[in-house]
Amino acid sequence: MNTPVPASKGEEGACWHDDLEAMVAARSNRKVSLRWPLAERHRLKIHIATERRKHMADRAHAVTEKRHAELQSPLPENERNLPVDVHWLRRRAKQFASVSQRDFHLVVDLAAYASVSGMPFLSHYAAQVYLGPKSARLKVPLMAINLQLVTTREEADRALAHETMHLVVPSYGHKAAAFARAQLLLDKVGQLTAAPA
Repeated sequence: MNTPVPASKGEEGACWHDDLEAMVAARSNRKVSLRWPLAERHRLKIHIATERRKHMADRAHAVTEKRHAELQSPLPENERNLPVDVHWLRRRAKQFASVSQRDFHLVVDLAAYASVSGMPFLSHYAAQVYLGPKSARLKVPLMAINLQLVTTREEADRALAHETMHLVVPSYGHKAAAFARAQLLLDKVGQLTAAPA
């Protein structure tokens, strides 16, 4: 949709402009911006706020990816690149549930997860947890793992730690403290598996 840009001094009428950057630049000229209709100024203010949020979200996403990648699996070096199978993943998930003292149902059937949760599981998601609606939380939440993306045991450890962290401290979001907790869970799983039987 085209957005009207008010005419500058000496011009008659208004010109039409598609370039939102020009609008932002024009907004910095107080004399011009104050001549805009109130609705136009309000629309531009919303646009600038939205773009700022998008920029911050992109930056946060990059930081989150970095923090996730830095999680250290306690698996021995020779096991980290082994492929993930459902039986191993279920055993590992039980270990994370044990050290976190937070039960969850592991789901690898993403269509079933989407059907139960009512949330689309997008193809670029590695994992996701579902707690249920705020008004009726599930007694045991769901954790979906995308085996198309989580292909090694090291990646599985990171995904399990990341999502278990969200179950344990949901208010932490993706802050540094959240990933410190995820690493603590990984360390505890390492101690659990290293303990003599």
